[in-house]
Amino acid sequence: MTGPKYRFKAYLRRLKGEPPGERFTAEFQRNHALQETMMQRLLISGFAVLCVIVGLLLSIPPAVPGFLLWLPALGLLAARSETLARLLDAAELWAHRLWQRLQARRRRGRKP
Repeated sequence: MTGPKYRFKAYLRRLKGEPPGERFTAEFQRNHALQETMMQRLLISGFAVLCVIVGLLLSIPPAVPGFLLWLPALGLLAARSETLARLLDAAELWAHRLWQRLQARRRRGRKP
């Protein structure tokens, strides 16, 4: 079981296992230790950039969830860029705090 589907599932499990705000930096450090050829790095990075562009273009028409394509692509890029990994970790913490505030506001609004 070493097909792309199983490797992607293992990748998602690793990301879920890391604490919020450290996921992408930890993935960068794991990937940085791998011995990839320059061609492999360029192909993966090129594929990720292409997915981001296509996802952004698909986001233009209404009712098309293009972000479902560019979110994993940003994760692939973060695995190869320490700066992007740190930015995504910070964005994840910001989004998590925002979600908690919205949930707390929603719960307060329901109580009489």
